Amino acid sequence: MNKLFLKITFSFLIIASGCLKILAQAVDVDVVTVGKGIFKNSVTKKGDPANIEFTISLSNASGKVQNLTSININLTPGKLIADGTPFMVGADEMMRHEGNMLQQQTGMPLRSKDNNMYLMFKNSLSDYMLIGVISWRTFLCRIYPENGIIHIIGDGDNKLLKAGEKIAFEKVVYLHDTSWQNLLDRYANMIAAENKVPVPQNVQWKGWATWDYYRQYFTADAVERNTKDISNLGVKPNIVQIDGGWWKQRGDYFDVRDNLPGGIKVMAEKIHKAGYKAGLHFDGFRASEESHVVKEHPEYFVHTAEGKLVELDRDKVTNDLQVVWDYSNPGAQQYITSVMKNARENWGIDYFKIDFMRQGLTKGINFLPVTNVERYRLGILAMRKGIQQAYFLACSPNFGVNIGLVGATRTGPDIDPDYEAVKIRAAHNSGSYYFAQKLYNCDPDYLVVRSASESNKEDRKKPSLTFDQAQMWTNFVSIFGNVRLASDELSLLTDEKKKLIEQTFNMPFFTMCIPIDLWDHFKTDNDAPNMYLAKATDGTIGLGIFNWDDKDASFTVSGFKNTSSFKDFSGTKTWQTAGNSLSVSLKGVHSVLLQYKGKESFDELRKELMITAL
Repeated sequence: MNKLFLKITFSFLIIASGCLKILAQAVDVDVVTVGKGIFKNSVTKKGDPANIEFTISLSNASGKVQNLTSININLTPGKLIADGTPFMVGADEMMRHEGNMLQQQTGMPLRSKDNNMYLMFKNSLSDYMLIGVISWRTFLCRIYPENGIIHIIGDGDNKLLKAGEKIAFEKVVYLHDTSWQNLLDRYANMIAAENKVPVPQNVQWKGWATWDYYRQYFTADAVERNTKDISNLGVKPNIVQIDGGWWKQRGDYFDVRDNLPGGIKVMAEKIHKAGYKAGLHFDGFRASEESHVVKEHPEYFVHTAEGKLVELDRDKVTNDLQVVWDYSNPGAQQYITSVMKNARENWGIDYFKIDFMRQGLTKGINFLPVTNVERYRLGILAMRKGIQQAYFLACSPNFGVNIGLVGATRTGPDIDPDYEAVKIRAAHNSGSYYFAQKLYNCDPDYLVVRSASESNKEDRKKPSLTFDQAQMWTNFVSIFGNVRLASDELSLLTDEKKKLIEQTFNMPFFTMCIPIDLWDHFKTDNDAPNMYLAKATDGTIGLGIFNWDDKDASFTVSGFKNTSSFKDFSGTKTWQTAGNSLSVSLKGVHSVLLQYKGKESFDELRKELMITAL
């Protein structure tokens, strides 16, 4: 292997808030290839000193074809990051355990070195720094701190470069701000600009979905029954989502299992007749090895160096091994486009949930000499061609590679009807709050409220949610994201639990939801924030306070400049500030959603408010 080293230093003088500060960044580029290639690399920067974007170009000057192994970027701040500095690992995936936001400290053992979005450092209460990438077109990066500097390692994935060929590395940014909220806001703006992200659709979804209760084993009768029951709740639903398991074999997406009379087309027609949109789930990146499409077209799938199909885990229904679509093959692209076009135009599907997207980044030998990221993005474009203008939801994704291609994403793992899952999912979703209305519409996952007594033998999970535990989840879903889909068997729920669903569905939808006490949390997977400030589409301002612990707690929200009053969204109880603070006492595992009545704007409140627990 060959390594080529380039080092460029940028220095700036900053005068801000009466403080003189020198920022200097040294950027090292180290290219590793399979052969002994010679590379000429360049680094350029643009932006002001606190808002720097680096463009890195790689050029094969070896005179022969080279295959990239890795591109190693070392970014050295003017002042090395001191050990003990707290930093946030940005959420970068929905499902992977290491994909959630997590707070760590430099100099301590790292959870992993796999993050591929950003790291945000808290140098002081008024000095925050973010280093990350803002594009994901060719290479997936690993970003981590070590010995006071930041390492950004691009996976070359054997990318072939001809003699003299140039290629752009992913864009790297180095940002400073006195506010961590402003920092993430600026980061989102830079991502949106770089990837030409269209404004996410202004749409809110309310309805019912098959997955959490029935998983792959739903029936047409269950869908009809719950479509009727959700209509009777008085919540004005607009969608019924048919989730995974409707096919005979994963990948054969023109064939519907025999026990769904009339297939998806008839089910969608009944949903439309009820006055709702019809949603449908696809596993967009895997297929069962025993499916017709794999047997007839093995060239549509990723192979090993030995010429065998790359195999993943087994299908939980058929027990068949699963393989990975190779969307660099034009035939695979045409197939998946025709699948989506059939669902859109023939079956009448309005809402496409494309799942298991992370598996699309599995490495292997492709039809064309492209990286796993390039292959993945070709697949998304092929799906979009068939989906047309219908709603496209990414599920189990890597967040970065979809940006600019898909307008909506799940932001947390699949919910389960137990309280530990509620806490973990609330924390995971919260780490991606800054996506909303800039990069994606955010989906926190299904609304589940059931206990064991609200279940039967058809339930594919083990529910245990008490009323209070269920309300913690319904309150979170009420203020986060644009999707509220119930996924219990509604006929088995108590009237009290049905009322929870009704209250959630009748809440205003919030376009922004900021975890105000972010730096007090995210120290473990289930360490969700205690306070959220939310802004609704109609301008309503909400305050969500959550006591996730079993013990009673009192919270003081301070920073109000004017006397303010609050009303419980779900009742008639009112609160008022005393001085510049609001006091709220909550029993263990309780939460409250308050409507703000005051003179200060959302932007003023987000900058001023802080919460302390007593």
